[in-house]
Amino acid sequence: MIRLPAFPLQVVTCCIFLAFLVGNPLRAQNASDASRQIPELIERLSEFESEREALMQPFNVRRTDMREKYTKALDQAMASATAAGNLDAALAIKNERAALDGGEDILMNPPDPAGGADLTKLRAIFQREWDKIAEEEGGHLFKARSALAEKLEVLEKDLTRDNRLEDAVAVRAIRTQVEDAAEKLGAVLAPDPAKAVTLAILQKMREDGGRLRISGMIAPSIPAACEGFDDLPTDFVEVHAFRTAWIGIRKNGMSVVMGLNAEKTEQRLEKGWRLDLVARGYDAWCYEGKKIVHRLVNWEIDRPSKLASPVAIAAGHANCVLFNARGGTEYHGGNNAQVITPGKALLESVKTVVSSKNAFLVIDEAKRGQLWNMRSGSVIASPLLDTNFILDSEGGQDHVILLDHHHGVQVIDIDGAPSSVTRVPDDLGDVIRVKAGGEASAVQRTDGTWKAWGESKFVNTETSRVGLATDLDIYYGEGADYVIWIEPKR
Repeated sequence: MIRLPAFPLQVVTCCIFLAFLVGNPLRAQNASDASRQIPELIERLSEFESEREALMQPFNVRRTDMREKYTKALDQAMASATAAGNLDAALAIKNERAALDGGEDILMNPPDPAGGADLTKLRAIFQREWDKIAEEEGGHLFKARSALAEKLEVLEKDLTRDNRLEDAVAVRAIRTQVEDAAEKLGAVLAPDPAKAVTLAILQKMREDGGRLRISGMIAPSIPAACEGFDDLPTDFVEVHAFRTAWIGIRKNGMSVVMGLNAEKTEQRLEKGWRLDLVARGYDAWCYEGKKIVHRLVNWEIDRPSKLASPVAIAAGHANCVLFNARGGTEYHGGNNAQVITPGKALLESVKTVVSSKNAFLVIDEAKRGQLWNMRSGSVIASPLLDTNFILDSEGGQDHVILLDHHHGVQVIDIDGAPSSVTRVPDDLGDVIRVKAGGEASAVQRTDGTWKAWGESKFVNTETSRVGLATDLDIYYGEGADYVIWIEPKR
């Protein structure tokens, strides 16, 4: 069975609704010209309708229970907001409660930002649990409808053998509408079946691992810096490119790290680390399970960590912040740099953090994002983040690239100065992943190929020559201009 990529909850909910609407064969019969009364057909359709109602009943009970729990949670949040005198939050929570009581599909729109971190966190929990119900129910409905289609096909053949040709034609009409409903439902899940197959193949290639490849201009040079490169293992699954180092993660969880600092006369490969977190952003920071934070510059700077169970790492210019799932943070930096993090309430729902030179984007469990200036501690307003769920993201020097829930590519320029890296090309095609490094950006298409754009002609051209790669990263700026990728096993 092909495992399809994850989709936003709105898509899953739409699938289930569509299954009810167009997957009900009794409605299909009414819509067809088959007005004849065929006892065998009526029997099978009635059996399916009874099965469908019985199948949905426990899921409807679970939905009702979920709504009741969410209502109680909103009431508690309202009490907290009013006690704190927070009018904006109170009004946002009141509107959320009113929409829920009115039977509206609240999950089709993001929560009101005025509701603050409490409403965002509650909605994320509600959405996650609702998603589980919808996916489980959808799986049962798919099986039931597939079984019905098979029964109707058998009936069509039986009627044909009995020379009841008109009845057989009527049954075929019903079966066709049932199968058409399946195709429409499949179109919501995967608009192109071939694309779903390709994505599954890509995922399998990525899991199997492959050989590291690198091309570019790095001081002192690629050959000098990467001596022994061709002797590396061939089971790499992930790569990261920075201005001072690249990191390759192997299938067994071990990493290979190469420092690329122009001022370091002796380059060497480090092969013994098991890295739990690698920064998705500007500077080369990573976290090792032995509670050590590494900054890969001037070979490496190691710092002990005391933060319990970190889940994300943000790395700006000469500083980094570790985050855990309980709202805790831990700062590491140099040059007396200071970083101001968001409030604990927002950080308690953190899932991923990406960073540019002076800002970081916090993405919560509901795939909502908030961009922060790490120097001033202020929110960087962006309409893109107010209206989009974030499927993938990464930070460059002065920009953040996003893949939204429509699979559209967006770039936020932190400094507000448009450049070639912030102007998204029109010919990207169907995108599934995004990357950024320095003053460059790249995306992976559904066919496994990559496209880069930005200030480096070399990176742009070389990326287009890579062809199919299971992972790829780029960097341009401050003495480095290169592409590193994983070539899949053939």
